[in-house]
Amino acid sequence: MHTLRVATYNLKGLRVDEAAARDVVRELAPDVLGVTEPPRGLLGPRRLRAFAAATGLRVVAGGRAARTTAVLARPDLRVGRSDAWRLPSRPGHTPRGSASRTSADSPWSWCTWGWWHPNA
Repeated sequence: MHTLRVATYNLKGLRVDEAAARDVVRELAPDVLGVTEPPRGLLGPRRLRAFAAATGLRVVAGGRAARTTAVLARPDLRVGRSDAWRLPSRPGHTPRGSASRTSADSPWSWCTWGWWHPNA
């Protein structure tokens, strides 16, 4: 039986120290990485794909509806269905979302989300 190594990491939009973030993720060596605050904007998806490749992973879930979340996985991990949802947000606050991905190799699915608090 294979042990699946799952981790989460807040990338803070890759605005703080991208090299340190890469080092941490490489050291963790996850099979699946749930990401909060991936890079956004016009170049956000490209920057996230580059980050994933630099850490030996690939983007398997995320994007427009997922907003502030993504799921990365090892390139050889067979993945199944992907879902993304927008979560409620207040005007003037960052829109939030959720991303999930199921594995074709196990009964597990992974989900990462950006939370929203009504008083935030």
